Amino acid sequence: MDARALELLELDAVRERLAGRTSFDAGRARALGLTPATDPHEVASRAARTEEAVLLVSRLAPVPAGAYDLGDDLTLAARGGTLDEARLGRVLATVETAREVRAKTLAHGDLAPGLCAALAGLDDGALAGLAGHLDRALDRRGGLADGASPELGRLRRRLAAARAA
Repeated sequence: MDARALELLELDAVRERLAGRTSFDAGRARALGLTPATDPHEVASRAARTEEAVLLVSRLAPVPAGAYDLGDDLTLAARGGTLDEARLGRVLATVETAREVRAKTLAHGDLAPGLCAALAGLDDGALAGLAGHLDRALDRRGGLADGASPELGRLRRRLAAARAA
């Protein structure tokens, strides 16, 4: 599509409006970078996914909330960095929300077969395992639980004993 056609379509305004409806920085950047598809099959596929998503949101309200943009956290972890308790809590909340969205979507597969096909590759067992590890590692006050690792538990017991002495 040429620049004049995109201007007539007011594509910049459409992208800004869409970006304003996003929850995450990555989603905003993706919305602002969208370009119109010219292939009829791609246009049909995008339209179908959008229709399915709108139908699901309208039928499954309220939409699960509690997810976070984990881009920075994932980058840090991929570089071998350590995620603190707050970051781990955001990961846990996001994983739990993803599991809920996946389950609700798959339970209504007749409404969204295309989205269900996309979610089928998301391993719920792996997500459940990660959520379980994080849940056991974090206490309810937002800190690390003594059982987060054998070493942490041992060190905390030693510290408590030293303080008591």
